[in-house]
Amino acid sequence: MTQRLACAHVPLFPLAARLRSEPDLRGEAVAIFQGNGNASRAVAATRRARQAGVRPGMSLPQARALVPKLTVRARDEDCERAAQDALLEIAESFSPRIEDAGEGVVYLELDGIYRHFPGDSPEKDLAHALTVTTDKASLPTWVGIASSKLAARVAAELPASPNIVPVGQEAEFLAP
Repeated sequence: MTQRLACAHVPLFPLAARLRSEPDLRGEAVAIFQGNGNASRAVAATRRARQAGVRPGMSLPQARALVPKLTVRARDEDCERAAQDALLEIAESFSPRIEDAGEGVVYLELDGIYRHFPGDSPEKDLAHALTVTTDKASLPTWVGIASSKLAARVAAELPASPNIVPVGQEAEFLAP
């Protein structure tokens, strides 16, 4: 059997990590910035802030001009490390072989886990279970499954999660 890998990807990881530690900010216009003072740049923003025009790379004054009551937070290494550790713990509950790819990304080797998901579509069932578990930990995750890390990562970064690349179709999937 061909080796299969799952990639769990937390979009806008610095924001997800912060919202996990400060749940009261959910639903607010929030942006995460990196840097000092007016030279700091947005790295992630909530849907409400993005709908108002806040984009990655914007300076703090530019973002505040669009959203005067924007809640601003700096990137927080401790917060992000705790969120990454939680993601890794969840991954380990699904597979004994995982790889920490940093910043909200983890790979899981799927060998041997099919016995835990014996249905008609075990990969889809696994991806769903992984998504539900990470959501409960306040880490909304997209999942991609493929026979290579690259294909799994690209699949995980597509919004229609889960994305499962059939065995042997990685080249066709990656071609575009």
